[in-house]
Amino acid sequence: MAERQEFFFGRTDRPDRRSSALLVGDVLALPAVQEGAPTVLVGGPALEAGVRWVHVSDSADVARLLDGGELLLTTGAAWPTGTAALRVLVAELAAIGVSGIVIELGPRMSRVPDAVIEACAAAGLALVALAVEVKFVAVTEAVHRALIEAQTAALRERQRLHDLFTALSLRGAPADLIVSEVARALDVPVHLENLAGEVVAVEALRVPVGQALRPPGPDGGDRVPVQARGVRWGWLIAADGPPHPAGRATVLELGATALAFGCLADGEGAWTVLAHRSLIEDLLGARFAREEDVEVRLRRLGLDLAGTTGTGLVFRTDEASDRLVARARAAGLAAVGSRRGADVVLLVATGVG
Repeated sequence: MAERQEFFFGRTDRPDRRSSALLVGDVLALPAVQEGAPTVLVGGPALEAGVRWVHVSDSADVARLLDGGELLLTTGAAWPTGTAALRVLVAELAAIGVSGIVIELGPRMSRVPDAVIEACAAAGLALVALAVEVKFVAVTEAVHRALIEAQTAALRERQRLHDLFTALSLRGAPADLIVSEVARALDVPVHLENLAGEVVAVEALRVPVGQALRPPGPDGGDRVPVQARGVRWGWLIAADGPPHPAGRATVLELGATALAFGCLADGEGAWTVLAHRSLIEDLLGARFAREEDVEVRLRRLGLDLAGTTGTGLVFRTDEASDRLVARARAAGLAAVGSRRGADVVLLVATGVG
């Protein structure tokens, strides 16, 4: 087997785990790697680590040359043989944030030591053994090519979305349309909240509205502020989902920027009108398939009906809807709002059940 030399290639931007263009599992699927008959010794979630670059080295002191996000290719020719030293080596690589380790087996290392497997498993670090010799330069070139292709696709998608949301802003698109476009781009439910936590607009896609509005777990979902000129109006929030070529955060930020332009043009009150109108339209259009959906939607609009009984009434009137809403509230009714252009008002009278 030919002796490996130390190589250090230029780097790309460091990706995070969820928005990486290339994952360890993607690299293992490349033909250049498959020629080495790879065996995954530590996989599972570790194969979802993002790969920023490939680094080739047999040095036991390679960690000092890395920045994180690299997939290490090695024969282990200069690695220590002692169990404790091997554990320290893996710990240093894990601490620096490498994506994984690919070891080519040969005369120097006919099998991966148990200490390395155990240490990688403990650190959640991907570990792969190659049974057949491969050209490491071919692997590096293949990964480089895949990264460039992914980055090019990401740039194109960012430009497409930038053009889309710019056009929506220039046309004065309402907030609910912008929220829907963000949801379709990410293929996950998305909703818009004001600073009080009230839902202004929601696009649930294929899930019930009540489920789409459930608070995400500690590590679930993404949110970006809707703000401009030092003023914040609320948050644009997306449920957890798959990575996006342009980056989930980028998509949300583009949508939030379009929403901020709308706030600057129409004023903060436009969100209140929209929230009331969209709720009425959802009720009239029977969008809510379950009682829970109606309850969640009302509660997220500031109307908590828990422990009460209520009667709702939707009707048309020749009287200006804003005056009717004011009169209804003065009479102790919860007037949710009116449907724009149709003089439709929803009144909710509540009492203790």
